[in-house]
Amino acid sequence: MKRPGLQSKSKRTSVRLREKVKKKVRDHNRKTRKFERENAKTKKQHVPNSAPFKDQILQDALNFQEAKRAKVLERKERRKIKKGKAKAETIASLMKDVQSAQTTYNKKQAVKDQVKAEAYEQDKKKAAWFRRELKYVTSNADVILEVLDARDPIGCRSEQLESQAFAAGKRVVLVLNKVDLVPKPIVKGWLEVLRKQLPTVAFKASTQKQRQNLGRGQSASGATAYGADQLTKLLGAFAKTKGMKTGVTAAVVGFPNVGKSSIINTLARSRVCNVSATAGSTKDTQEVHIDKAVKLLDSPGVLFGGSAEKQALRGALSASALADPVEGALALLNRCDKVALALHYSTNHTDNGRSFLAQLAQKRGLVKKGGIPDCEKSARQILQDCQRGRFSFYTKPPKTATAEELTVPEFLDAKLVTTMSEEFKLDGLDDWMETSDISAPTSGKGIGLSNDGFGELEDSDDEEEDGQSGDDNEEMEEDDKMEEDVAVDFPEKKTVKFGGVSDKKMPTDLRQRQKADKKILKRKDKFETKLSESVEKALKLM
Repeated sequence: MKRPGLQSKSKRTSVRLREKVKKKVRDHNRKTRKFERENAKTKKQHVPNSAPFKDQILQDALNFQEAKRAKVLERKERRKIKKGKAKAETIASLMKDVQSAQTTYNKKQAVKDQVKAEAYEQDKKKAAWFRRELKYVTSNADVILEVLDARDPIGCRSEQLESQAFAAGKRVVLVLNKVDLVPKPIVKGWLEVLRKQLPTVAFKASTQKQRQNLGRGQSASGATAYGADQLTKLLGAFAKTKGMKTGVTAAVVGFPNVGKSSIINTLARSRVCNVSATAGSTKDTQEVHIDKAVKLLDSPGVLFGGSAEKQALRGALSASALADPVEGALALLNRCDKVALALHYSTNHTDNGRSFLAQLAQKRGLVKKGGIPDCEKSARQILQDCQRGRFSFYTKPPKTATAEELTVPEFLDAKLVTTMSEEFKLDGLDDWMETSDISAPTSGKGIGLSNDGFGELEDSDDEEEDGQSGDDNEEMEEDDKMEEDVAVDFPEKKTVKFGGVSDKKMPTDLRQRQKADKKILKRKDKFETKLSESVEKALKLM
C-alpha cells in the first residue's frame, strides 16, 4: 500500500491541451523545413585522391562552370540588344502612326471642307430661290399679309420686305398671330403701337385635326379660331374701296414658324396647306381661293440674316440643325434668370452656363463615355424647350404713347400711314377679344428679356460685304432704342385630388401629405412671383 504523500501525478490531459501541443509541433516543424530550404548550401563535391584521372575531372568541372557563366552573359547581352531594338521599333512605329493619323486627318478635313463648300453653294442657291419666290409673291399680290408672332412682334418684322412691298405699290397688313399665348393687355398694347404704323389685325389660328370643315366657333379647348371673319371682311372692304372687280389677292409672308399656313387653313376652313411645328415646312408657293373676292398666296418662310444661334432662338432654325448648339444655349442662359431656370429644371443654382448644362445632362442621363456630361444634347434640349413653348415668353410693348417717339422705318411717312388707315377699316375688329374665352397666360410672373429690332433678309455676299459696317452700327442703335421687357412664364404643377373626393373622406396620412404639398407649392409660387417682379434685366435675343 502506497503512502498518500508519495502518490505520482497522473499523465492524463485534456483533448484541448493535447491538440494544442500537436499544433505547436507542426508549426515548429514547418518553420524548420522552410528555414533549411531557404538557407540550403550546396555541398562541395570532392574528388578522392585515389580516383584515376582526377586532374581531368577537375578541369572538366571548371570548363562547365565557365560555359555556364558565358551562357548567362550571352543571355544578358541578347536581352539588351532586343530591348534596344524594341525601343527603336517603338519610336519608328510611333512616327508611322503619327504620319498615318496626319494623313487620315488631312483627308477628313478635305472632305469636310468640300462638304462645307457644297453646303455654302447650296445655301446661296436656296437663298436666291427664296428671294425669287418672295419677289414673285409680292409682285402678283395686291396686299401683303405679314404674319407676326404675338410673343415677339418687332423681332418678326422685316424692314426690307416692307420697303420692297411699298416700292412696288403694294399695301402691307400686319397679322398678329398666336394671341392666345400672350395676355390680353399685352396684345392690346401691341395693337395700339403697331397700328400707328401699319394696319394690324389680331388672329388666332385653328388647331383642329380634321382635314375639312375647320370651325371658327366654339370647339375643343385651344382649337377655336379668332379673327378669321374680321380679316376676311378687312380684305373684302379693301377690294371694294379700290374697285377691284376680280377680287383681292393677298400674299401671306413672314418669318418661318409664325403660323402662315395655319392662318390660310383657318381662312379656307380646310387643311389645304401643310402645317408643321418645324420651321420651313412650306417649300413652294401655293394659291388658295377663300371665296370669290379673296385669294391667298402661301409662301415659304422669309430667310433672315444673322447667326445660326440667333435664328434658332427666334424659331427660324431647328435646334437639331445647329452645328454648335452650346453657343446658342449659352447665349440664352446668360440672359435668363438662373434661379428661375434652376427651379424649372430642378437643378442646383449656378451662375455658370456650362455648369448648368452639365448638371442638366447628368440629371437627364445624357452622359458620354467615362461619365462625361453631354453638354451638346442638353443644350439642344434647352433650345427645343424654348422653340416649343415650354418657356412661355412674350415681349411687352414700348411705353411710348405717340407715333413720333416710336422707331418708325424710313419708308413709312405720315401720308402713307393716313392713306392705309382710310383704305382698311379697322373699326370693330377687336370686339371678339372682349367676348372670347381665350385661355391666355397671366402677366404676373416672368423674367426680363429684350427685343433686338427688325429682322433682316439674307442678301448676296457682295451686298453683305459692302454694308457690313453700316449694318453693325444700325443694329447697335436699334439695340439701344428697343429695350422692351419680355415675360417668361413657367408652367405650374397641378395637384391631383385623391379619387376626386373631399379631404374629409381622405385617409389621414394622405390628407396630411396633400396639405404639405400645398404649402410647398404655395411657398414656391410666392417665391417665383417675388423673383419675377424684382427682375428688370433685359435679355437680348441673339
